[in-house]
Amino acid sequence: MSEAHLNMLLTDVMTRLTEVGREFADGWGKQQGNIDSHESGIGGDRLAAAFLPNYREAGEPLRQSAAVMSSICAACAGTGTRSAQDYAGADQDAARRFAQAGGGRDGDR
Repeated sequence: MSEAHLNMLLTDVMTRLTEVGREFADGWGKQQGNIDSHESGIGGDRLAAAFLPNYREAGEPLRQSAAVMSSICAACAGTGTRSAQDYAGADQDAARRFAQAGGGRDGDR
């Protein structure tokens, strides 16, 4: 696979990762509204008073994680892109230095 093909593939993957994060955030936002509307039906009687603290405590880690998922996906995509760019730059620099030293890439002979 050539560097150009690898770069196009990587760009597609990182773009999709960012999109997945956005899609998750959109979907979570819609479902959060559904969850909130159904939670109001739990009520305020003794059974609800006993149930709600445990329910809310158990759900809080999910709510916190879901709130940052989109930004995590975007950050991972950005890091992946920068890492590939660093790798490609180092590879090009090494090839240039090798050529200057009298070598060449396989197939250049």
